[in-house]
Amino acid sequence: MTALAEILIPSPPAPLFVLREGVGADHAHVYASWLHAIEGTVFDAAFRGAVRYVPRAVINGLLGRRTTALVVACAATDPNTILGWALVEAPSTLHFVHVKPFLRRRGVAKALIAGLREPLTYTANTPAFTPWASRHGWWRFDPLLAFAPGSR
Repeated sequence: MTALAEILIPSPPAPLFVLREGVGADHAHVYASWLHAIEGTVFDAAFRGAVRYVPRAVINGLLGRRTTALVVACAATDPNTILGWALVEAPSTLHFVHVKPFLRRRGVAKALIAGLREPLTYTANTPAFTPWASRHGWWRFDPLLAFAPGSR
Protein backbone atom coordinates (compact mmCIF):
# COMPACT_ATOMS: atom_id res chain seq x y z
CA MET A 1 0.00 0.00 0.00
CA THR A 2 1.34 3.43 -0.87
CA ALA A 3 1.69 6.25 1.66
CA LEU A 4 -1.20 8.09 -0.02
CA ALA A 5 -3.43 5.03 0.24
CA GLU A 6 -2.60 4.73 3.95
CA ILE A 7 -3.75 8.31 4.48
CA LEU A 8 -6.94 7.85 2.47
CA ILE A 9 -7.72 4.40 3.93
CA PRO A 10 -6.76 4.60 7.59
CA SER A 11 -6.55 1.52 9.77
CA PRO A 12 -9.58 0.90 11.93
CA PRO A 13 -9.14 2.24 15.46
CA ALA A 14 -8.07 -0.16 18.16
CA PRO A 15 -10.92 -1.27 20.40
CA LEU A 16 -11.39 0.77 23.56
CA PHE A 17 -12.30 -2.25 25.67
CA VAL A 18 -12.64 -6.01 25.63
CA LEU A 19 -14.94 -8.22 27.67
CA ARG A 20 -13.77 -10.98 29.95
CA GLU A 21 -15.21 -13.17 32.67
CA GLY A 22 -14.87 -11.72 36.14
CA VAL A 23 -12.53 -13.34 38.65
CA GLY A 24 -12.19 -13.19 42.43
CA ALA A 25 -9.62 -10.41 42.18
CA ASP A 26 -12.33 -8.19 40.62
CA HIS A 27 -14.66 -8.46 43.63
CA ALA A 28 -13.02 -5.59 45.54
CA HIS A 29 -13.71 -3.28 42.60
CA VAL A 30 -17.30 -4.56 42.39
CA TYR A 31 -17.91 -3.84 46.10
CA ALA A 32 -16.35 -0.39 45.98
CA SER A 33 -18.14 0.80 42.85
CA TRP A 34 -21.50 -0.71 43.83
CA LEU A 35 -21.46 0.77 47.34
CA HIS A 36 -20.34 4.14 45.94
CA ALA A 37 -23.16 4.07 43.38
CA ILE A 38 -25.86 3.57 46.01
CA GLU A 39 -24.63 6.37 48.29
CA GLY A 40 -27.44 8.82 48.88
CA THR A 41 -30.14 6.54 47.46
CA VAL A 42 -33.21 5.25 49.31
CA PHE A 43 -31.49 1.87 49.65
CA ASP A 44 -28.48 3.50 51.31
CA ALA A 45 -30.66 5.55 53.68
CA ALA A 46 -32.60 2.46 54.73
CA PHE A 47 -29.46 0.62 55.79
CA ARG A 48 -27.27 3.49 57.00
CA GLY A 49 -27.33 2.16 60.59
CA ALA A 50 -26.23 -1.29 59.40
CA VAL A 51 -22.76 0.04 58.43
CA ARG A 52 -23.27 -1.27 54.92
CA TYR A 53 -23.62 -4.83 56.20
CA VAL A 54 -26.89 -5.49 54.36
CA PRO A 55 -25.78 -4.22 50.92
CA ARG A 56 -22.48 -6.10 51.28
CA ALA A 57 -24.38 -9.26 52.26
CA VAL A 58 -26.59 -8.90 49.18
CA ILE A 59 -23.54 -8.44 46.95
CA ASN A 60 -21.84 -11.44 48.57
CA GLY A 61 -24.93 -13.54 47.98
CA LEU A 62 -25.15 -12.53 44.33
CA LEU A 63 -21.44 -13.09 43.66
CA GLY A 64 -21.71 -16.50 45.32
CA ARG A 65 -24.61 -17.77 43.23
CA ARG A 66 -23.77 -20.43 40.69
CA THR A 67 -26.34 -18.88 38.36
CA THR A 68 -24.80 -15.40 38.20
CA ALA A 69 -21.93 -14.25 36.02
CA LEU A 70 -19.64 -11.27 36.45
CA VAL A 71 -18.81 -9.76 33.06
CA VAL A 72 -15.95 -7.25 33.05
CA ALA A 73 -15.06 -4.64 30.44
CA CYS A 74 -11.35 -3.96 30.68
CA ALA A 75 -8.91 -1.84 28.75
CA ALA A 76 -7.99 -3.56 25.51
CA THR A 77 -4.33 -3.18 26.42
CA ASP A 78 -4.58 -4.24 30.10
CA PRO A 79 -6.98 -6.87 31.47
CA ASN A 80 -6.44 -5.52 35.00
CA THR A 81 -7.79 -2.04 34.18
CA ILE A 82 -11.52 -2.37 34.81
CA LEU A 83 -13.65 0.11 32.87
CA GLY A 84 -17.02 -1.40 33.75
CA TRP A 85 -18.74 -4.56 34.88
CA ALA A 86 -22.15 -6.22 35.03
CA LEU A 87 -23.51 -8.87 37.34
CA VAL A 88 -26.03 -10.84 35.30
CA GLU A 89 -28.13 -13.94 35.64
CA ALA A 90 -29.30 -15.76 32.53
CA PRO A 91 -31.55 -15.60 30.75
CA SER A 92 -32.71 -12.05 31.46
CA THR A 93 -31.76 -10.64 34.90
CA LEU A 94 -29.42 -7.71 35.40
CA HIS A 95 -28.41 -7.32 39.03
CA PHE A 96 -26.10 -4.35 38.52
CA VAL A 97 -24.11 -2.64 35.82
CA HIS A 98 -21.41 -0.07 36.40
CA VAL A 99 -19.32 1.88 33.90
CA LYS A 100 -16.79 4.51 34.85
CA PRO A 101 -18.42 7.92 34.32
CA PHE A 102 -15.97 9.14 31.68
CA LEU A 103 -16.81 6.10 29.49
CA ARG A 104 -20.59 6.24 29.70
CA ARG A 105 -22.59 6.54 26.47
CA ARG A 106 -19.89 4.70 24.51
CA GLY A 107 -21.53 1.28 24.31
CA VAL A 108 -19.75 -0.31 27.27
CA ALA A 109 -22.89 -1.13 29.29
CA LYS A 110 -24.70 -2.30 26.17
CA ALA A 111 -21.83 -4.70 25.42
CA LEU A 112 -21.78 -5.94 29.02
CA ILE A 113 -25.44 -6.99 28.93
CA ALA A 114 -25.63 -8.06 25.29
CA GLY A 115 -25.97 -11.73 26.28
CA LEU A 116 -29.22 -11.14 28.17
CA ARG A 117 -32.59 -11.70 26.59
CA GLU A 118 -35.32 -9.07 26.39
CA PRO A 119 -37.45 -8.19 28.26
CA LEU A 120 -34.91 -7.55 30.96
CA THR A 121 -35.53 -7.62 34.71
CA TYR A 122 -33.23 -5.48 36.83
CA THR A 123 -32.81 -5.74 40.60
CA ALA A 124 -30.97 -2.52 41.49
CA ASN A 125 -31.64 1.06 40.55
CA THR A 126 -29.43 4.11 40.98
CA PRO A 127 -29.69 7.74 39.84
CA ALA A 128 -27.20 7.00 37.03
CA PHE A 129 -29.11 3.89 35.88
CA THR A 130 -32.67 5.29 36.00
CA PRO A 131 -32.50 7.34 32.74
CA TRP A 132 -31.02 4.36 30.88
CA ALA A 133 -33.68 1.96 32.17
CA SER A 134 -36.48 4.42 31.41
CA ARG A 135 -35.49 4.40 27.71
CA HIS A 136 -36.35 0.69 27.76
CA GLY A 137 -39.97 0.79 28.87
CA TRP A 138 -40.33 -2.99 28.62
CA TRP A 139 -37.69 -3.58 31.31
CA ARG A 140 -39.09 -4.62 34.69
CA PHE A 141 -37.77 -3.65 38.13
CA ASP A 142 -37.89 -6.50 40.68
CA PRO A 143 -35.45 -5.97 43.58
CA LEU A 144 -36.66 -9.12 45.34
CA LEU A 145 -34.79 -11.32 42.85
CA ALA A 146 -31.56 -10.14 44.48
CA PHE A 147 -32.68 -11.59 47.80
CA ALA A 148 -33.98 -14.93 46.57
CA PRO A 149 -30.99 -17.22 45.94
CA GLY A 150 -31.55 -19.71 43.20
CA SER A 151 -34.96 -18.34 42.32
CA ARG A 152 -35.59 -18.43 38.61
